[in-house]
Amino acid sequence: MKNPPALLTVPTYAIGDLMPAVNYGKNIKRFLIYDIDESSEDKSLINTPLKLDHFLIGLIIEGGGNIIFNMITYTVSKNSLFIITPNKHITFKGQRAGSKIMIMKFTHDFLLEAGMHRRKSEIFNYADWHDDPHLLLTDHEMKILQTSMFSMKENDLSEEPHYYKTEVLHHEFNVFLFELASILKKYRIHHSAKTTRKEDILNVFTKLLTIHFREERSVQYYAGAMFITSNHLSKTIKELTNKPCRDLIDAMVIIEAKVLLDNAAHSISNVAELLHFSDQFFFSKFFKRHTGINPSQYKIQL
Repeated sequence: MKNPPALLTVPTYAIGDLMPAVNYGKNIKRFLIYDIDESSEDKSLINTPLKLDHFLIGLIIEGGGNIIFNMITYTVSKNSLFIITPNKHITFKGQRAGSKIMIMKFTHDFLLEAGMHRRKSEIFNYADWHDDPHLLLTDHEMKILQTSMFSMKENDLSEEPHYYKTEVLHHEFNVFLFELASILKKYRIHHSAKTTRKEDILNVFTKLLTIHFREERSVQYYAGAMFITSNHLSKTIKELTNKPCRDLIDAMVIIEAKVLLDNAAHSISNVAELLHFSDQFFFSKFFKRHTGINPSQYKIQL
C-alpha cells in the first residue's frame, strides 16, 4: 500500500493575490462530471479562489500542481484523488503543462436522490477527511474510479432515449461511492496512525477556523478552544505552515469577503455585518490593508 503523500503546508501566495474570489457553486446542476485540461474552454476553476456549495471529487489523470485547501497548500500529482466537501475554500494553483483533471460535482440533494442515505450512509461521512483532502492512489485504484466516473459522464450526457436513465445513473453513482469508500477506509486506517501531535493541532485549528472565522479572529480564542496556550498554537502553526497563525485567520476572512462581495445582493455594509466587523469603516480598512484596494474598488473591478 502506498503511503498518503506528505502534505505541504507552505502557502506560496500573499493575501492580496487571492483576487478574484467566486462561488463556483452558483447555479450548478445537481450532478456534473467534466474534464479540465489545456484544451478546455472552462478554465475558471484554475487559479481562482472558490467557495463550493456542493461536493467535489477530483482525479489527477495527468500532470499535477497545487491545491490550496482552507489556507494549506497540497501538492498533487498523477493518480491523486481529492475530495472537497461543501462550504470549503479551495484554489487550484500552478497546474503543470499537460495536466488533466477529471471532476465530479454533486449536491447533497443528488446524494439523497440516489438513495445512499438509505443504504450505508456512514461510508460517505467525509468529516474525518477535512484534515487532508487528498490521497495518492495505485494505478489499479485510479482505473476503477476513472472508469466509473467516465461511465457516469457518458450516461449523463447521452441524448439517446432511455426509460431508466436516472435510475441507471443513481445505481452507477452508488457503485462509485462504495468503491470510493473501500479505498478511503484502507488509507484512512493507515493515515490515522501516522499523524503527529503537531499535525493534530493544525488539523483541529483549521477545522475550528472554517466554522468560527466570521465571528472570531483572535488567536486566543482558537487556543482556548483547543485547551492550549496562544504561544504554543502560534509556534506550531508557524512551524508547519511557515505562516503566522494571525495571517491564516485574516486570509480566511479575506476570501470569504471576496465571495460575499461578488454577490450583487450584498452591499459593503452588509458584508461587514456578516463578517462581524463593528462597522463598514473598519471592514474597509481591514480589506484594503490585505488587498491593496478598498471593497468598493473591488466591486467595480468585478
